[in-house]
Amino acid sequence: MKIKLLTLAIALLITGNLLAQSQTKNEALHAYLLMSKQQRHQLKIKSLIPSEMKHESKKTRSGSRLIASATQDLISSVPPNIVLSDSLHYSYTSGYGFDITPELFSPQIDLTSLTSTDKQYYDSSVMWQNDGSGSLVVSDSVICKFAADHKLTNENTTYYNPPMWSGISYLYNASGQRIQELDSIIQGGTTYIDRYTFTYDGFNHLKTVQQDEWDPATTSFISLYMDTLFYDANFNLITIKDFDYDVSSSSWVKAYLISATYNAANKVTNELYQFWEPTTNSWVNDTKTEYVLNGSNQVVSATNSNWDISLTNWLFSDKDSFQYSSSNYPSMKIYQNWNTSTNSMENVTKDVYTYNSSNQILQDHLSLWDGSSAWMDYNHTNYYYETFIPAGIKETVSNSGSLKLYPVPSSGLLHVDGKWNEIQTSTLQINDVSGKLMKQINLPSFTSFSQTIDISSLPAGNYILKINGEKGMMTQLITKQ
Repeated sequence: MKIKLLTLAIALLITGNLLAQSQTKNEALHAYLLMSKQQRHQLKIKSLIPSEMKHESKKTRSGSRLIASATQDLISSVPPNIVLSDSLHYSYTSGYGFDITPELFSPQIDLTSLTSTDKQYYDSSVMWQNDGSGSLVVSDSVICKFAADHKLTNENTTYYNPPMWSGISYLYNASGQRIQELDSIIQGGTTYIDRYTFTYDGFNHLKTVQQDEWDPATTSFISLYMDTLFYDANFNLITIKDFDYDVSSSSWVKAYLISATYNAANKVTNELYQFWEPTTNSWVNDTKTEYVLNGSNQVVSATNSNWDISLTNWLFSDKDSFQYSSSNYPSMKIYQNWNTSTNSMENVTKDVYTYNSSNQILQDHLSLWDGSSAWMDYNHTNYYYETFIPAGIKETVSNSGSLKLYPVPSSGLLHVDGKWNEIQTSTLQINDVSGKLMKQINLPSFTSFSQTIDISSLPAGNYILKINGEKGMMTQLITKQ
């Protein structure tokens, strides 16, 4: 989740919160530019709490990374007519990678992307889209720049039809927390620039977010909005107070309020959105979301309601329902709208997700409800991966074979992949630097082997991992954090 408007607008518009699910990133950006100031403001404040499933990039934990995705639309079912609508390709120049998973965001307010030290792990991407005649043409491309520690510093996107450019630059503090973002859009000779400034409390939790807009007339930034965040004793984010900057009085005035309640497991069960009414000097209900959780505290349903001022009660709006696989990954999401004529929820869309053995998504299959009794295929997106040696892996090659260890250093699980030049049985040992045996595992007779070792109980320091085979030996220095 990101708080900046540009990224949020594109992400939310594409996922169908404001536009149809077939909306492209380029079209979404155009829609964002056409929004009024108040619409942008509402988009930003409502996005602080991620209350639905989205495709979210993240660093991959395995030696497999996303290299491409392709979406195919079903134009007609009889006869079957499937058209490739878009294709996205990623490029890497280092031992990093990422994948895309349909994460069901915890209803707990999550500001991870603002406070974590995670980095972006692809260097560039190119999107091709169907031009309407059956040909794929380049629609946009992304180039990322990194600091020496691989922390993302710049993310620049070029759009080709119509021509447009957007750029995001990041600044961090000594703890690796994001303290400033500068978002720029250039279109038709006009430049839009927004600046976001982040502050943190003594517990390193996000405290304030301020948005300023560049004013070319005064060649300076003008304050727009500020959000102040409050936490409970368990460090759950319970309140977000949003303020508008009033130029006439040169002061911040109340605008919007988000409140969240939690269960004993620190999972959000309710979210309440209210706006400030200056004529009555009070907060007025706007929308709310109610969550139903299963025994594993996973969201089974999320129901949204709107406040009716004239009736002074809540009216249902829409609902998301979720199912999970045996691996506790989302396997299905059904979106429904409230029908005021029948006083019931009616199906709208259904997403079905399938995964590979590494729990990386292979396909997102989207269906539309026919309005009466059946789901109709709409499109499906396939995801493609490649294997690689992740950064943080140490690799040893000897006359007897090869050995790969990751992550190095490690604080918990250490993955060992080995390959002998000829089949043999072997023993894996971990010794401290004095030679004392700390762990030992007997390995079966194979040419290649993979083993995961829990070293969390070992004291921090350096150790020697040794593979003793019948016909050879491989060693590698490891570090326990």
